[in-house]
Amino acid sequence: MNKTHLGQILDHYLENFDTMNVDPSTEWYKWKIAQAFPAAMDRALEASADAFSDALLQVDKLTENLVDNKTTQPFYGLCKMAEQEPEEVRSLFRNLYADDGGDLVVRSKKIHDFVAKSNDLCERCFPGSFRYKNDAHAATTYLFLYAPDENYLYKPMEALDFSTYVEFYEDWGRGEAFHLEAYYRMCDQLVSAMQEHPTFLAKRQELWEQLHLSPEEMHPDTKHHILAVDLIYCCKTYGLFDGIHPKPRPSKKRKEETPQVDVTALEAEYREAERVEKKRREAEAYLHQVLASGAHVHHKKFGDGIIQQVKVTSQGKESVVVAFPNEGEKELGSIEVAIYGILDAVAGVPDFAERVQALREVLRNGNSIKKTYEDCRKNLQPYREELGEDFDGLEG
Repeated sequence: MNKTHLGQILDHYLENFDTMNVDPSTEWYKWKIAQAFPAAMDRALEASADAFSDALLQVDKLTENLVDNKTTQPFYGLCKMAEQEPEEVRSLFRNLYADDGGDLVVRSKKIHDFVAKSNDLCERCFPGSFRYKNDAHAATTYLFLYAPDENYLYKPMEALDFSTYVEFYEDWGRGEAFHLEAYYRMCDQLVSAMQEHPTFLAKRQELWEQLHLSPEEMHPDTKHHILAVDLIYCCKTYGLFDGIHPKPRPSKKRKEETPQVDVTALEAEYREAERVEKKRREAEAYLHQVLASGAHVHHKKFGDGIIQQVKVTSQGKESVVVAFPNEGEKELGSIEVAIYGILDAVAGVPDFAERVQALREVLRNGNSIKKTYEDCRKNLQPYREELGEDFDGLEG
């Protein structure tokens, strides 16, 4: 980490403190939210199933724009999902907040599990909804606000810009490859640098006291984790990088040698992927056949209904519109209702529940199965002549 650049950023932070902490900016709200959030979340997690969604919504409102914004609303989405599946949403948060003994590898896995399972639930409750999807930013924010002395909030673009300007080039990945440990290392180094700066913390405390905020409403932030998060965010938002010229991020090293390819192994992988992909297609074809317009079905929550329409998106994703006597029309993802047993009976199809049970695993992993097949087919294509066969596969 470039200590000279970091020192300049700390100086710019102090110079712009008033701009960042008077209306309408008031960046100090992070400390206020962090103080109120843990108790509010604990109350929500202890609420009854009927009251849980409303209690969680109050916590969401408390976070202002730290999680939800005009484009995406992952926290609000969880509140809506809690109306249908309160115990699953409750379990998501309890697992995220479970003690990990300070092991960041375990914590990173908890974040990935939270994102994957919450988005799985989102697809079940709101098929095709991008607005309600959770990601590493949302999950780290829930952790950060619940235990700010042990965590840092992660915002991808702000974090990447900051790492470039202070020349911290360790890669923490993104999406499913996000490595919490690397990002936390950068934040820990930032906290250490603030503590080592001769006057930064003292001057910042002097400016803080001039805001005349109510101490009991603010998190004490004795470990300066909220301050670190605030500084990373403010750098991009308030131009604290002004006059700093970092080195370009180093490119990834090229492999000097191409490893020898085991064509026999590639063929075996392809054949297995082809077998599973064929099973996936047969499973989807079965659902398409039985969940057709006019079919009488039974929904675990809404009771008996009749499929009115089958919809297919431009991406090929299929859903069914079901009319229920007491609930009106509901649009449900056809694969999701099978995976989770939401529709547990179809008139005239006596073995539906048993058949779906047998197909559940291949339907649940449909996207990864399809991608594995496509990757294996692509990997094998350059060796078609060597094998003397045509591998157009299921498309041939």
